[in-house]
Amino acid sequence: MQLTKLHDPENGQMRVVGFMSGSGSNLRKLLEEEARLERERGKSPYRIVGVATDEPNSNALQIANEHGLEFYSHSLEGFYTREGCEDLRNLEVRAKYDEGHANFVRGSGATVTVFAGYMRIATSVLRDAALPINVHPGDLRVVDANGRVYTGDRAVGKAIYKGATKLHAVTHVLTEEVDGGPILMVSNPLAVELPAEYSRERTEAALAFRRQVADAHQDRLKRVGDWEVFPNTLTALADGAYARSEQGILHYKGKPIPNGINIGDL
Repeated sequence: MQLTKLHDPENGQMRVVGFMSGSGSNLRKLLEEEARLERERGKSPYRIVGVATDEPNSNALQIANEHGLEFYSHSLEGFYTREGCEDLRNLEVRAKYDEGHANFVRGSGATVTVFAGYMRIATSVLRDAALPINVHPGDLRVVDANGRVYTGDRAVGKAIYKGATKLHAVTHVLTEEVDGGPILMVSNPLAVELPAEYSRERTEAALAFRRQVADAHQDRLKRVGDWEVFPNTLTALADGAYARSEQGILHYKGKPIPNGINIGDL
């Protein structure tokens, strides 16, 4: 069986562009890991070369300036306004918007893009510019008759509401289907801790409290999940550990991983 590495270290250091919309905490962790690898190995297997954002008020420019990175900012809402479109979900307009981001990626020489808190759907225009990697606060291994259960931006709250006792963050390859791409790595579990006041009633008060509980768990999951699994995934990818078979099945160090690799098994 022939395997093709997602990144082959023999081709040199893996160049990466980070996409973000808010605080950039996930991207900062990737930069911290890059610096750690520089200290321990003498050279990191990957280098983050640029930062791109859809939100001018994000921390992207600050991060770029702090680390001497190329920077690209393009307001999504401003673009839609100029296109005369009020529906930000219009993917035809989104594809036009993504051309700017894609040109930035190609101009940087990056072969990988990391979506570190980027809150927009990326069309094929952007996904095809480089290998797109996303981190998601939901266990994408859980499926039902309709497919993956814990997708979307409310994944943590959905998992808690459905009775999950443990939460996981995962990294996956970005595809057309939101949170539908092949899983790369799964974090260690975070135990769900429900306060006595938690209720599944359909009242406004119960809904507001459930959101508070979900937000608190998501913050904890970011610290013990995202900030662990994302840097480890990028390092493994840059080291050439991930490959794809002719049938499209991901492999880790030569072994098939249809549900990703658990970080505890590294």
